[in-house]
Amino acid sequence: MRVKALSVFIVFAAAALMAVGASASEEDYFSAVASYYNSTDNVVDYLINTELAIDEIPVTLYIANLAETSPEKIVKQRDEGDSWMEIVRNHDLDAGVFYYMVVGDLNSEMYTPPFERFKTTLRINWNRIELTDNEIVNLVNLKFIYSHNDYSVYEVIALRDSGKDFVTINDRIRKSKNEMVQAEKAKRWELAKTEKDK
Repeated sequence: MRVKALSVFIVFAAAALMAVGASASEEDYFSAVASYYNSTDNVVDYLINTELAIDEIPVTLYIANLAETSPEKIVKQRDEGDSWMEIVRNHDLDAGVFYYMVVGDLNSEMYTPPFERFKTTLRINWNRIELTDNEIVNLVNLKFIYSHNDYSVYEVIALRDSGKDFVTINDRIRKSKNEMVQAEKAKRWELAKTEKDK
């Protein structure tokens, strides 16, 4: 039992050490993912060191949460060659779990096709909708990034359509919001100073 516990500790310790090599932007992305999906750093570190692409980590945690199963089980299914749709259906879920309302006109090379499929299909038939792996990655990361950062969904879509990856998008939004906060603080300081000088 002690040997097994030691082995688990070594696995997580190694994962944590390997994660140190991530860029600052990647670290911010991983931290945001852990926060948004109520995960732990150990779980995210484990996922970083699997064969998953970086932007598949949110998909793994999202499906694991919905299916009430472990991320390790989702990773195992991916390693066995299952598509995201196959994994979803294996857990008695369907494409509907990736839908969310986007108000207004949507003119996007990446996002219009999957949203049109939902729009033109009766809700009762959403279990027949097929989404590609890329579409699922795009949908999950879109919702995660605009929700977590309280940012315009259309701005995120525009950045994605321009070819930016989600780590870069998250980094740009974070920096943009920080600049806005600093600008607002400076504005308030100037107003306070002006009032004081009167």
